Amino acid sequence: MRTSKWQGALLAAAFYLGTPAFSQSDDDKPRLPSMRRVAVPGVVGKTWNDAKAVLAAAGLSYKSSTLVINPGKRLIGAQNPAVGALVPTGTVVVLTVK
Repeated sequence: MRTSKWQGALLAAAFYLGTPAFSQSDDDKPRLPSMRRVAVPGVVGKTWNDAKAVLAAAGLSYKSSTLVINPGKRLIGAQNPAVGALVPTGTVVVLTVK
């Protein structure tokens, strides 16, 4: 599949922002990603499991800043991006477990 200059730029921007560049529809035609923005909810002080649920409900992804064994009931000590930041759906929120 050949891409034009603007499509290449869009792919690079989507990769940088952590959003999928294209999604496939039922008719197999690529579509541009949703550029809907959401405010990042606050999850500091919540358990890992509660934070995952809150972020998923907001349409955001998550990962830990470090390898943590069995983080389920451990508390979140920090997050990035900060609470209230407007980010595209699918953005990865990095969580630091206490």
